[in-house]
Amino acid sequence: MLDESIVSALTNLDLFSAFGNGALTVDEFHCEFVQSYKDFLKSINGIKWENIRLEKGGDITAYLTIKNLDGDWNAYVNAAKAEIVPSVVGKILSAQFSEEALKIISDNVKYDIVDIAMSMIYQQHIRSEFHERLFVIYKSGHVPCGWHGKPNKGHLLYY
Repeated sequence: MLDESIVSALTNLDLFSAFGNGALTVDEFHCEFVQSYKDFLKSINGIKWENIRLEKGGDITAYLTIKNLDGDWNAYVNAAKAEIVPSVVGKILSAQFSEEALKIISDNVKYDIVDIAMSMIYQQHIRSEFHERLFVIYKSGHVPCGWHGKPNKGHLLYY
């Protein structure tokens, strides 16, 4: 059901290849490296990060609802979960995190990947700079894990 280019882009991510390994050079936007694994886990599991992601995802759904373009939303979410998430879970499991970290990281990465897929699906209607940036960070082998600043005047944190 999903466009093959979206499935391919998200299932072929080299997840965790640069996880915790220093600075990411991105010319398009500012983002900040979290210096320790402990700080990474604290940030990725924080309420501020959860709220930012919910708000940015809500921006897409609100726009689509107002424009009456959201009729296939649930079908696309289910397709993303079926066609993309199993590959992502395999990569998460192969990274061999502790049991506690595994749940936190897995829940966050799966959520992000589905949201990125939805952003890609609806990009002809609404552009989500936030989700594009998440994708760039994941593509680099890092993991987005937080937000520094106010919702519309801040930047992503990654590990």
